[in-house]
Amino acid sequence: MWKRQWREVDFAVEKTMSDYWVNFVKTGNPDGEGLPAWGAYDKSTGNIMGIGDKSQLSPGLYKNEFEFLEGIVVNKK
Repeated sequence: MWKRQWREVDFAVEKTMSDYWVNFVKTGNPDGEGLPAWGAYDKSTGNIMGIGDKSQLSPGLYKNEFEFLEGIVVNKK
């Protein structure tokens, strides 16, 4: 259980994520009116959608983590 009061930014993040999920469920694409474009993951750029007080594609976010996980999966094949 949360022991802190939600701030306006918390509600904004909740709404943004909810809007992305609803769009994805309805259309198979999270993008929608008033939302920053959520591009497909591209390994060469490593762009990941960061959702926070400002939602945007973030280059290389978690790049090292994805490379580590990919190494595990590739090595198991």
